[in-house]
Amino acid sequence: MTLSVEERFENSWSLADNIFHDRLREEAAVEKPINLRNPFLFYEGHLPSFLFTRAMKALNVESFNPDYDYMFQRGIDPDVDDPTKCHDHPEMPPQWPERSRVVEYRNRVRETLRDNDRMHQLDSMGMADMSIEHDLMHIETLLYMVLQLDKKFKRWSRVEVDAAKPLLHRISGEDFPDYVRIPEGTAKLGRNRETKKQQWGWDNEFGELEVQVNSFEASTLPVTVGEYVEFMRAGGYNRESLWQEEDWKWRKRESLSHPKCLIPKSDSAGEWEYLTIHCTMTIEVL
Repeated sequence: MTLSVEERFENSWSLADNIFHDRLREEAAVEKPINLRNPFLFYEGHLPSFLFTRAMKALNVESFNPDYDYMFQRGIDPDVDDPTKCHDHPEMPPQWPERSRVVEYRNRVRETLRDNDRMHQLDSMGMADMSIEHDLMHIETLLYMVLQLDKKFKRWSRVEVDAAKPLLHRISGEDFPDYVRIPEGTAKLGRNRETKKQQWGWDNEFGELEVQVNSFEASTLPVTVGEYVEFMRAGGYNRESLWQEEDWKWRKRESLSHPKCLIPKSDSAGEWEYLTIHCTMTIEVL
C-alpha cells in the first residue's frame, strides 16, 4: 500500500514522539549516554529545525524562531576520518531551553507544514523524502542512545518486556535460519550521478560501481542474538582475519570484546545480560 505524503510525515513524527514522550522520562531530556552525541533534548529540536531550515525555507516560509533554527540546525557528527573530531556545528548553549519551549517549537513547525498544502509542495520538489528520511535515520540512532541510557531514565511496560522474552531463547540449532545459494553475477552499487538532478538522493548514494560477484550462500534471516553470542564464545572478537581492516582498527581502538547490547555476567559463566531499550534481561547460552 502506498502512503500519502501526509501519512508519511505523520508516521515519522509519531515514531519520534514515541521515543521522546513514551520511552523517556522527563529528566532524560538533558542526558547524553553516548559521548559523541548531544543530549536527547537537542534531537527533539533538531528534527523540526532540519525540516524548517532545509525544506520550508525553499517555500519562502518566514522563520518564527531564528534562535532555535540556528541552535538545533546541526549536531556533533563524528568526522569520518578521525572519530575524535567533529564537523563544524553551532556552539552548544551554556543551558538548554526548557523542554516545553522545544516542544512548542516542534509543534509550530509541524502546523506550519500542515497548512496551505505545503507537504505536497515539498513532495513535488523531492524535499519530503529528504526530510522524512532524515527523521527516520535519527530515530534509529536515538534508539542506540536509549539502549545505553541508565534504566532509571526509561519508561517501559511489562507487556513489552514479556513480548520480547521468547525472542531471547531462539538460539538453538533448530531456530537458526536456512541458507540460500546466490548465483554469481554482476552487482550494481550506487546511482548514476547524471540522474542526481532528476531524482533526489543522499550524496553517498551517487557514484555507480559494478562488481563481479562469485556465487555465495546467505542466510534467509538476519543474525540472531544467540548466533552472535556463539560468535563471541568462539573467539570472533580476537580473530583479525574475520574483520575488515578498518573495523579491526576500530575494535582495537575502542577495546571492544562484545557489542553494547550484550554484557557478560561476572557471577555465572555462559550467561549474558541482554540490554534492550526497555530493560536488561538474562539469557542462557546453549
